[in-house]
Amino acid sequence: MTQSAPGPDPDDDPPARPPESRDGTLYVQGAEDDDAEPRSSRGGHVSTVLTALLVAVGLALPGVAVFLRRPTAKVESVIVPGEPVGGAARPGATVVVGDSRRDQASANAASPRGTARSVEPSSLMETEARQESVPSRVSSTGATSRRVEALPVGAVARPSPSPLDGALTRVEPRPSPSVQSERLRAVMEDTTRPPEERSEAALTLLDAHANRERWRSLGRDAERISQLDLPRHLQRLPAEQAAWLRIHAARNLEQWDTVLGLGPTFRQTYPDSALVPAVDAIVRSTLTLRADAEDGHRMMQEELRAEEDRATRDVTRLEGLGQPGTEARRRLDYQRCRLPAEKRFHAEALAPCRAFLVNWPVANTPAELGEYRDVRGLEIKALVGLRRYTQARALLAAFLASDPEGEPRTRARAVVQGLPADAEE
Repeated sequence: MTQSAPGPDPDDDPPARPPESRDGTLYVQGAEDDDAEPRSSRGGHVSTVLTALLVAVGLALPGVAVFLRRPTAKVESVIVPGEPVGGAARPGATVVVGDSRRDQASANAASPRGTARSVEPSSLMETEARQESVPSRVSSTGATSRRVEALPVGAVARPSPSPLDGALTRVEPRPSPSVQSERLRAVMEDTTRPPEERSEAALTLLDAHANRERWRSLGRDAERISQLDLPRHLQRLPAEQAAWLRIHAARNLEQWDTVLGLGPTFRQTYPDSALVPAVDAIVRSTLTLRADAEDGHRMMQEELRAEEDRATRDVTRLEGLGQPGTEARRRLDYQRCRLPAEKRFHAEALAPCRAFLVNWPVANTPAELGEYRDVRGLEIKALVGLRRYTQARALLAAFLASDPEGEPRTRARAVVQGLPADAEE
């Protein structure tokens, strides 16, 4: 027996149809088409939809109310004297922070000749970030104003000046050694100054001469300081140091007799000095140097006498043959310059060298030209040995100007260039 599907119950509600929106109103389909539906049922559906709409509107109203009640965003106005609205800011413009309408009116009232210009908050944030270090001030209306130093378009910001700018230009030039020495001498001789200060000046003066190898000045000032009764300074007695450095200066000036005379005097005056062994060593080495110098001078004189004897014989022989003895005489004058110069007897070499250059200015052969060049170099070296540096530099300049190819033969330039710039004459 076959059973059929059960049909719809007459008492059940008809199936619901989806609602339909017409002219902005939400309707439930089927209510109008079904004439048999009671009127009360259709009214219930409409009320349900309206209730849903009112609930949705109620939920949305708080957000709208919050939006409408949001406080007006504060804007900043830039007062630019003499600039129309929308122009670029100039240096000296004033930025006013506060309520847009009230503060702008206050700014316009405070600056009648200025023009207000609104600024976007994003650009104001950049402006405030650049002007954090500028102190704020409060206006009479309660708005906070800040002075903004705006840069012109295309300008490059420069860093604030450093206190070290121009420090080198403010430094006074260092005085010359002679000026420094005069100042130290003045302090040393000033009896109104404290003895400790005078001792310090005296020791500084001695050290400065020794470091610059100014031996003549060292000898003179050391002799003067040894006569002053100055106290010790940093465990150094000025008179003792002066006596020691005076010996040192005489040795460098090759004043052998002076060294041999000052050495024993130092030992007698300062027998307990720590410098006594050094003084004794200098005295012993000076005795050796003086002996060597005496032997060298004796040998030089012997060679020179031999050259004179040879030149005399040659001149006699040539004149006997009716020939001139010019070559023999020239060779003798050359040896009179060369021998003492090479043995470092500069005082005895200078005059013969100059006499050769005057008497034999013309060279007829390459050998004679070489000898002439050698004598020019020996004269310059003799001047350097005698500490006549200014004359040596002048003769070297003349040598290089007249005969640049001949100077390398003598190496005179290397000798002169090796002198200190402030070498003492």
